[in-house]
Amino acid sequence: MTVETTNEAGTLEAIAEAMAPKEPDILPIDHAEELMAVKMFYETRTIGLRAALRREQQKNAELLESNKQLQERVEAAEKNLDEVREDVAKLTPSKPGKAN
Repeated sequence: MTVETTNEAGTLEAIAEAMAPKEPDILPIDHAEELMAVKMFYETRTIGLRAALRREQQKNAELLESNKQLQERVEAAEKNLDEVREDVAKLTPSKPGKAN
């Protein structure tokens, strides 16, 4: 058996009072329901953010593929331009008035 002094008993009562619910109508189940609602909100928000991230990643992949195709077209056009320049150089007379 523990013997408490008056001061210790007052301190224990203050602690017990501080730990007691401020509103007696609020039960622990109310807190649990609120926590579940918050959890569901954040889970839904997380799912939404993940879906948005997937959409952005898909868009980025499509843009990367499009960029690759455009780069290939530019390289082919540059190659064709070089060939045209060579053909023009062959057809252009080296001296004015003379053909090659």
